[in-house]
Amino acid sequence: MTGAFRRVFLNSAMISHLGMLFLLITSLVLFSLSRQEIPIFLGLASWILGWFLWTFTEYSLNRWLLHRTESSIPFVRSILKYHAQHHNEPENIQYMFIHPLIVGFSGAIFFGLSFLAMGKYALLLTSGFLLGYMGFVILHALKHHYTATGYFVKAFWQNHFLHHRYYPDHGFGVTISLWDFVFKSLPPKHLFNIIEPKMMKVAEPDLAVMEVNDRISEAMFLNVSESIYRHDRSWIPFLKSEIVNIFNPSVNPYFIHGEAKRWILVNESGEVIGRIAAFVNFQKIDQENHRVGCIGFFECVADQPAAFLLFDTAVGWLVENFNVTAVDGPVNFGENDKYWGLLISGFTPPSYGMSYNHPYYRKFFDAYGFTILYKQLTNYLDLQKPLPERFNKIACRIVNNTQYHFRPFSYKETDHFVSDFLTIYNKAWASFNNFQPMSEAVVRKSLAELKPIMEEDFIWFAYADNKPIGLLLSVPDINEILKYCGGEFNTWSKIKFVYYKYQKGFSRMRVVVMGIVPEFQNRGIESALILEAYKAAKKKQHYKHVELSWVGDFNQKMLAIHKAMGAVEDKEHATFRKIL
Repeated sequence: MTGAFRRVFLNSAMISHLGMLFLLITSLVLFSLSRQEIPIFLGLASWILGWFLWTFTEYSLNRWLLHRTESSIPFVRSILKYHAQHHNEPENIQYMFIHPLIVGFSGAIFFGLSFLAMGKYALLLTSGFLLGYMGFVILHALKHHYTATGYFVKAFWQNHFLHHRYYPDHGFGVTISLWDFVFKSLPPKHLFNIIEPKMMKVAEPDLAVMEVNDRISEAMFLNVSESIYRHDRSWIPFLKSEIVNIFNPSVNPYFIHGEAKRWILVNESGEVIGRIAAFVNFQKIDQENHRVGCIGFFECVADQPAAFLLFDTAVGWLVENFNVTAVDGPVNFGENDKYWGLLISGFTPPSYGMSYNHPYYRKFFDAYGFTILYKQLTNYLDLQKPLPERFNKIACRIVNNTQYHFRPFSYKETDHFVSDFLTIYNKAWASFNNFQPMSEAVVRKSLAELKPIMEEDFIWFAYADNKPIGLLLSVPDINEILKYCGGEFNTWSKIKFVYYKYQKGFSRMRVVVMGIVPEFQNRGIESALILEAYKAAKKKQHYKHVELSWVGDFNQKMLAIHKAMGAVEDKEHATFRKIL
């Protein structure tokens, strides 16, 4: 700090600039207090208000004037040239001040407006305004000459460093970052975890893959999506806490019979530009003639070498440690109702749990040698339209058949319904390739996650002679509200969630699972379950449509039911496989 102090505050330009500001501020305060009877509290409040208004002025000048590329006005051109010189010579104290003409012009306008608005308090407001500028000069100089590593000081330093080095269109606040937050111009958060003072001096590294093995690298893994999708209005971030839990062995039961690892990709500027995860499920690793590993949670900027480096890392780990001969992805290290597949058509806002990605991702998978293993189809049903007459007739006949009865889920009977769910699910999917029975722990974990938003009458069970034979699980699409939470679910996000839930409500439900035990398939049980859920949704008038997602293209029976009920195609995801 001593060296920085000498460089900055013993500089003649800095001494004269701060000296004049100090004398001017002192004169304004003394003159105002000597001429007017101003209560101390109101005088202090006026001073603080003047300082606060400076912070907004500082942000406005930086964002909308000083970073313009050109101007036809000679006065403005000279100001832009002066500020551009600061970016060319960031450590030159001569250019760390705002152009004197701008300060004088701004101060005069500020005094005039404050005098019209607040009369005798105008001088105190103006002195607070100039105090803000004085603080700006000191902080600005320190940020270019002193790079402390303490958490708060480092965050201050990084914001301005990122503005100079990587993001001239972000990070305009120097005194405070409040207005960057308000106007959404903060540099990407994840860079705050990797930028260090030494980067100002040393040569920049090449592309580097880093394993996620601590809280800092995990934060970088979670936050990279924010920079990749920041200009994509259709993107809705996943809940970060859910992603963390997927890779937490104490939470995710799949670690009992599997392993997982994650990586991030850092470019030559120190910016995180991609991520990937790899995992194996030992219960499903042996499939037909292959040992199959999996990848997922892939994100990458539009750069094929970067994407290939991520693929190489994940595939290499799978081959080296588990001798896999094929790799599937992108999939989840868990059940396939979430984070499964690559979106290949229908690039509109996703429902909760459904994957979303840029269209160029498919080019990476194709070029690397992945081919489509199967497609995952999402269909759409308009609740404002009646079900087709033929479909409704079949469904009503089954509902009225005394051999069958249908019950909605109830938390009061959780144990009973969990048992029925496992019976139905494990029988209905037993015939599919590589099927592994679902465990009770997984079902209870899913129920716990769904409880805050679950509508009990959106989940239906079918029985024949009191034996469970079919189920339909649908949930409100909470992405309609989660999009306001930014991927976090802290206290403030929960408040926003509750507010928007009651202010806007849900308009879409998503059918996640529907299955019938084999001996009762093709009897119309599916239609009856759909009818019951349809009637429940119709009673809640704010629900307008249903997303039926997802159904594999190999499940022609279910696709035929979707078509019969009047659903139309909406999105396509794909699960890819690469043979090694």
